[in-house]
Amino acid sequence: MNKRKIKKILSSRYYLLLLGILFIFFSFAVSLYADDSEKEKPKNPFSYPAIANSEYDVAGEYVYLDLVELYQFAERETSNVTEEYYYAFDKDWYVYIVCITKEDFLTMQSKYEVDPDNFSYRIEGYLFDLPDDVESLAKEMIPEVFGENSSHLVDNFDEYFLSTYLDTINSPYLTSSETIVFVVILLGLGCFFFISGILRILKVGKLKQSKEFTDVVSELERPSTIDFTNISLALTDSFLFNYGLKKFVNYRDINDIYYKSRRIYVIVDNKPINYGKCSDKQFENIKNCIIDRKNMMNTQEVLA
Repeated sequence: MNKRKIKKILSSRYYLLLLGILFIFFSFAVSLYADDSEKEKPKNPFSYPAIANSEYDVAGEYVYLDLVELYQFAERETSNVTEEYYYAFDKDWYVYIVCITKEDFLTMQSKYEVDPDNFSYRIEGYLFDLPDDVESLAKEMIPEVFGENSSHLVDNFDEYFLSTYLDTINSPYLTSSETIVFVVILLGLGCFFFISGILRILKVGKLKQSKEFTDVVSELERPSTIDFTNISLALTDSFLFNYGLKKFVNYRDINDIYYKSRRIYVIVDNKPINYGKCSDKQFENIKNCIIDRKNMMNTQEVLA
C-alpha cells in the first residue's frame, strides 16, 4: 500500500467538521433571509393599469388586474402545474398578458355564466419579464384575437404590449414550504458532515493510541500487504486491518474466524468482533491468508 493512501486512511479529515459548520451556518442564514424577505414582501398590490409603462412596471412588482375578458394563446407544463397564458382585457379594453391556472379560469367561467353582462374578476400576482417563447406564441395568436388586419400589432409588438406580464402562479419569493424544505436539507447535511467529522476524529484518535499502531503502519507499506480495496480491508504480515472501521487485530490474538450474514467475524478473548462485509470468495481468501500468516508467525517464534 502506498504512503499516499496510508496518509489518506489515517487523516482526521477536519474538513468534514468545517463543511458541517458551513452548512449549518447557511441553514440559519437562509432562514433569516427568508424571514426578512417575508417581512419585505408587498402586502397591498398596485393597480396594473395604473402603473403600466411607468417606472413601477417592472419585474417583481405586486399588482392586481380587474379583467372582463380573456383569450388563451398558450400553455406550458411545469413540474408542479400547467401555466396558461391569456390576453386579458380590462373594463377600458386595454390588453395585458396574464398567466393563470386552469382552476382560475374555471372559476372565472363560472362567475361569468352567472352574470355575463356585469362580469369582472380581479386577479393578483407578480410581474415578470415576458419570455421570448411566450412572446412568440402571443404574436402568433394576434390575428385570431384582433382580426386579420392586425399585422401592425405583430410588427410593433413592443409598442402595443407591455414588456411584463402578470403571473398569478409564480413568485420571485420563496414560499414558506420551499424555505422549510431548503433549510431542513441544509441543516441535515450540516449535521451529517459535522457528526461524521466528529466520529472520524474519535476513531482515528483511538486508532493512533493503540500500542501496536506504529507496527501496523510500518507493515502497511510492505509489498506483502494484501489490500481488498472494495471492502476497505488490508492483510499485513501480522495484522488484519479494516481501515474503513478504523480497527485492527494481531493474527496471534485471533482464536477463530467465521462468516455470517456476509460479514467477517473474528473471535478474540472469546468475543466475536465484526470486521466488515465481504463476499464468500473474499472471506475464503482472507481466512486462508490469516491462517497461513499466523502459522508462519508461530513458526518464526519457535525458531527464534
